[in-house]
Amino acid sequence: VLQGLARVRIVEFFATPPDLQYPLARIEALESTGQANASQREPVVGAVKRLTRVRARLGVKLPPSVIDSLMAVENPGLFADVVSNTFLESYQDKQVLLETLDINERLQRLGELLAKLPNKHVGHN
Repeated sequence: VLQGLARVRIVEFFATPPDLQYPLARIEALESTGQANASQREPVVGAVKRLTRVRARLGVKLPPSVIDSLMAVENPGLFADVVSNTFLESYQDKQVLLETLDINERLQRLGELLAKLPNKHVGHN
């Protein structure tokens, strides 16, 4: 997973010149939609805190600086992206969230996915 500057959709791939080792593509920028407020962010923040405690009990501790950095992200869309990249294991779940342009829907889906994680991790103990 790359952290980029913007969400994009690949519109078309071009023939790659022999001297390049990466593909060339035409892209279009995708803008997030919706306005999230603090009440929509709080369930996700709570899930992050719970998951952090569960991971600590299982011996998988995150450095405090990581948690502090996550909590300092004010942009709700970026917050959802960083939290999903940090905590979700499934690339399919991460991809679905990346493709979800509505911030409210993205935060809701992320909260639902995070809520399922502690049970999964506790079950492996």
